[in-house]
Amino acid sequence: MDKPHKLEKIKKNLKTTGDSVQAIGWITIAGNIGLYIWSILDENMSQLGLPVSDLTGTLLIVVAMIVFIVLGKRISKGIDRNIKLYLQVLIGLSLVLLVWVFYSGGRVGILFFLVILYLISSLISINKAMKMEEFTSTLTSPSYKLTKDGWKTFAGIVTLLLFMTFYIDVNKPGISNAELLDQTIRDTKAEITLPIEVDEVTIWTDIQAEENALHYVRSPIFKTKSKPINFILT
Repeated sequence: MDKPHKLEKIKKNLKTTGDSVQAIGWITIAGNIGLYIWSILDENMSQLGLPVSDLTGTLLIVVAMIVFIVLGKRISKGIDRNIKLYLQVLIGLSLVLLVWVFYSGGRVGILFFLVILYLISSLISINKAMKMEEFTSTLTSPSYKLTKDGWKTFAGIVTLLLFMTFYIDVNKPGISNAELLDQTIRDTKAEITLPIEVDEVTIWTDIQAEENALHYVRSPIFKTKSKPINFILT
């Protein structure tokens, strides 16, 4: 392959990489915000096995993906001298997210693992391209709207928002014992049909809530008086 065609291929690969990084950013932002809103509207969402994040976690993902979008756009132009640095930043950020997702019990960490592999393969290609004088001679130092001072301002705003969201998450009212008891009773009664004959001498007739306990009411078959069995909810 002659040098002009090889240079054209490098530029095309850079555009593909940059566009892919931007797509990852936008899709991840939309997905995480959507899941967070869903978790607010549907308290039973966690029972579906879907990843559920708090407001702080959602903000962290959004911030990280904004960085993906900004750097992806710069990479796609294929003229920036800092392309290699951008890829290294994205790999490092993806590693942090990978560790954080797995630590928080998330099962979508495999996605960040795949992203890291893709970015590493792109970095390897760039390292090879940087050895070509024909390619490096086309690189410049473009002027962007988000300058060094802009990144500092962005970091300051993000830090402030993180403190705010963390405060909201910590002080978010949780479900009370009474609500938990009522929900448990509703769910149980929806799954079974009372009364149920437990054994030869006992019939399970009802479930009742009292303070912090669930009372599973049973009636001896040969007696008329019910005898509650108390299970303390901890």
